[in-house]
Amino acid sequence: MKRVVYLKNDISGKDKFVFKKEYEGFGVYNEMCPTGYFVHNSWFITDGDIRLRIESYNDYCFDEVLDLIDCYNENGEFGIKAFSYFDKECNHIVYYMHPSGSPNLI
Repeated sequence: MKRVVYLKNDISGKDKFVFKKEYEGFGVYNEMCPTGYFVHNSWFITDGDIRLRIESYNDYCFDEVLDLIDCYNENGEFGIKAFSYFDKECNHIVYYMHPSGSPNLI
């Protein structure tokens, strides 16, 4: 599992995510600002095949992210709304959790 992951954004080019914990086969990453501070409740989780970004406006704390992983391991889906985006920085599809997204996308 990588220690740092970069995802493309529209404003500054790319966002930096730093590895926090491995949980049930998923890596949990927290977004880091260019100043070195962590963005409150901004997460990225991946198991190598599935990549899910949870931005801070969703207001998911660390424990809720772990609950999402538990839900996925039990049911085969996260049970959230999301939309997909092909990220050229990591060369994979990344799912973005969003209240207006498709309900059964992942």
